Amino acid sequence: MPIHHLELYHSSIAVGTLAQLSSSAVGNVVPTLNNGYQVPVLNYLAAVYGVGTSLGRIQAQARSFLPYPYPDLVPTNRGSAFESPVRGAFMFQYPKPMRVTEELDVFVVQNSGGSETEYVGVNFSDGPITPVPWVGGFTVHCTASKTLTAGAWTTCQITPDTNLPASMYQLVGLRVMSATGLFARVFPTTSNQQARPGCPAVQAYDQMDAPFARMGASGIWFTFPQNVLPQIDVFATSADTSEDFWLDLIPSGPNTQQGAILSGPV
Repeated sequence: MPIHHLELYHSSIAVGTLAQLSSSAVGNVVPTLNNGYQVPVLNYLAAVYGVGTSLGRIQAQARSFLPYPYPDLVPTNRGSAFESPVRGAFMFQYPKPMRVTEELDVFVVQNSGGSETEYVGVNFSDGPITPVPWVGGFTVHCTASKTLTAGAWTTCQITPDTNLPASMYQLVGLRVMSATGLFARVFPTTSNQQARPGCPAVQAYDQMDAPFARMGASGIWFTFPQNVLPQIDVFATSADTSEDFWLDLIPSGPNTQQGAILSGPV
């Protein structure tokens, strides 16, 4: 089952020319290398999407992309939230291969007239990811009241509005909303999966999701039993205190995890 994983770059940069963003070291699964990431076994570049008030261009740089020019990725999302629809390079079905352990860097240009902070998310994958049919799928709404750490990943415990029937479920899409949320990714709590699939977050009910984020468009993110819900990492620019989550799920068979066995005198 092909899988993808979200990591983040962000820095305050000056106006005018290509400037390098720094990898966000806190809470990473993929190791950093200088100001970039060391390409993991998930060695394909599946998506790049950035947001900033005056963000103009994004350039992804890895030695594997040479001798051709480094990919220059436009349009971008200009503002304090991702635009609706989200702008970005979404290459899940035809990702760009890289060499394991080489460095992946991100450079951007902004035209604000002064310094400002830009944010870029990249999705690594282990190969092409094709959509899965949204057959028998449904969406469950969940909430959290976690105070997010501004400018960092914060892991949230989620509570569904309605308990799920006993079963195994495939997560095939995600929507996360908070007042200043920019990115979200799943923190699997079962199956020994280290990858944290993710997507842009939204800040309003009428904001559109990224095209790969929902209803099977980027494959199966991971599988879990109803009694061990995933956690969700949220990256926001302020200390938001309320979060909404929508999980797109497909039932995938009975829950085979053993529960506690109660015994007593007979």
